[in-house]
Amino acid sequence: MKLLAGLAVAACVASSAAATAASAPVYLLRSSPSSSSSPSSSSTSPNLPRQIVRQILLRRLGASDGSSFYDSLPRDIDPEAALGLIEQFGSKATRAGPALFAEDASSAAAAAVSGEMLLVVQGAQPEHVAALEAALPTAFAKPAFTVADPPSEAANTRFFVDELASVGVVAHTGTSVWGHGLFVGLYDAKKDATIVDALVAALPDIVTLVESGAADVALLLLPESSRYAQWKQWASSKGLQPANARLLPPKARPAASELRIRSAGSEFVMEEETEVKEEEGKGVKFVAAAAPLAAIPGCFQSFNACVAQTNSCSEHGKCIDKYAANDGGISSSKSPVGSCFVCHCFKTLNRPADSPGGLSTTQWAGNMCQKQDVSVPFWLLTGFTVTIVGAVSFAIGLLFSVGEEKLPGVIGAGVSRAK
Repeated sequence: MKLLAGLAVAACVASSAAATAASAPVYLLRSSPSSSSSPSSSSTSPNLPRQIVRQILLRRLGASDGSSFYDSLPRDIDPEAALGLIEQFGSKATRAGPALFAEDASSAAAAAVSGEMLLVVQGAQPEHVAALEAALPTAFAKPAFTVADPPSEAANTRFFVDELASVGVVAHTGTSVWGHGLFVGLYDAKKDATIVDALVAALPDIVTLVESGAADVALLLLPESSRYAQWKQWASSKGLQPANARLLPPKARPAASELRIRSAGSEFVMEEETEVKEEEGKGVKFVAAAAPLAAIPGCFQSFNACVAQTNSCSEHGKCIDKYAANDGGISSSKSPVGSCFVCHCFKTLNRPADSPGGLSTTQWAGNMCQKQDVSVPFWLLTGFTVTIVGAVSFAIGLLFSVGEEKLPGVIGAGVSRAK
């Protein structure tokens, strides 16, 4: 029994150790790194919470609107210090990034600076990190910062695939060729053992693009130990700062008891917290009011935005350029300014013509091809109903008209008179 108890305790300790993921390094490859964000500017790379790293990555992609920043910020981190870190690591070398509190996330994403790459590798082992660092030049071989609490695999999918798709940024999960503009790659070294070798082989070309000023690159290596981490999302309104996170010293909190920050579609209320059960005891409580769901626009500015926000037209159609001049509306990923991409809906085959019952198809409609087009059955049913109602009404009218004709004035006409 003692042996079994000892094994159980050892298993619990091992599982707890496995749940605590190692830090995830982030390498920033810039054409002209500033002194404040250069990896060599400090002896140790700052270890940042995942919430701040999320805002940094969103800002670099031009998709940050500040809608959930204050709500997701750990309570023991100074907002001004966090904003400084986002400005330091989230700005671009070629031109300034979009405003942190932009009025529209989709317009910010559409106006993002060309030449931004985000490469995320899940399941990175120490030998993978060493191989990638060896392939990088000395100026970029040291992480700009690290993620103190990298979340789980499900959180990565939710953030890099679902959330980015909502602002028109599509994440590539397989090897792809970067052409221009934004590129997000989400890879898994455990599921694809060749992806690290492919990245190592492609790093010289990527560095050449960076040095020529054609692109800025962020490389995030998530350790295998974070695959089943306890954090299920990148942004969370609960929890304190991780114990191993190193940030700037906190500054004085705002003296006002309430600070309201309004942005497009959202309102954030920051008020003094009266009762806090967490370890800190005192702090600032951030409450985010629910924002209305964004409506699907009638016209998308790019092919990628149309595919991402409509889920490829609900798999019932195709995104085409509504005003395409030459190719008959065939969509293209290279979208000029002024393009209007909409969903062109198709028919789906329910039953082939040679099957019992004959041919059966479904016509789809709607701005996302998510609705069944029932216009033809509707008009057929309506016409049939009107015809039947008219025929029945006419028949009933004939029945009521029986016996209503007037008799002749002389009833006895033509009858011989009795003698």
